[in-house]
Amino acid sequence: MDHDLLTTRNTDLYPPERNNFYYGKLMTEHSFRQETHYFMHLRRLHNRLVSGYGVVTGLDVIPGPGESSVVITRGLAVDRWGREIIVPTNTPPIPIPAETVIQAQEEGYVITEESAQRGKQEHRYEGAVWGHVVICYHECLTDPAPVLAGECPTPGACEPGTILERFRVELRPGSVDYDTYLELPNPDVIVNARLNYEDLVELVTRGSLEDYLELPDDPCIPLANVLVAPPEEGEKPRILEIDITIRPLVYTNDLLFDVFLSLLLDMPRTRRGK
Repeated sequence: MDHDLLTTRNTDLYPPERNNFYYGKLMTEHSFRQETHYFMHLRRLHNRLVSGYGVVTGLDVIPGPGESSVVITRGLAVDRWGREIIVPTNTPPIPIPAETVIQAQEEGYVITEESAQRGKQEHRYEGAVWGHVVICYHECLTDPAPVLAGECPTPGACEPGTILERFRVELRPGSVDYDTYLELPNPDVIVNARLNYEDLVELVTRGSLEDYLELPDDPCIPLANVLVAPPEEGEKPRILEIDITIRPLVYTNDLLFDVFLSLLLDMPRTRRGK
């Protein structure tokens, strides 16, 4: 359950409010929540609209013991609501749910002989099903303690004193296409390998503000497509392939610098100048 009121809004564009401290001010629960939400709101707004969402580093998806589970390595991601997802250590093996494999079969995510010929899968994968691994921000309430003040006279009431910002991993039926991350919102922004700045200004200034700011219904980050062999009688589903190239990435300054430098060094000398 998500207890952060910031994530229940349809848009993050509202004036931030913070405490104005003065000597003798009475600090209530509302005051402390307001102080916490101020910094969380601005940080998540920056994450979502400036840095972007996706994997920052790590979070590889590797087969677990027995090829019927996956392990997520330690790393960091930012979900589509701007919340950081931190995985401090490699996860324990996460089993492939048999019910997800059955759901994928029922929904038609099955490799047939025809689809194997069209794609890169071999004929021996015929009958296998596609699923994809996602990682989601997840809050847990902990450290319950007695409530020592309030209007209710009932003794023994407790409230959790800490919110742990954790994560959860899901395997969902179907596959994810990475091509959606490479689509330009306006194809006229790049013309003859040059940036059309006028169109870029139009895109940023007069583009669809609602589409840009609206929080998506599903904030989770896809990490990998997984090809799974349906279980035989008395056996578990078996992983055949894991494709991590479908994940969205956060283009940090270091990563962008490396990409631009690689492109620059690969350009002809006449275009770089002498």
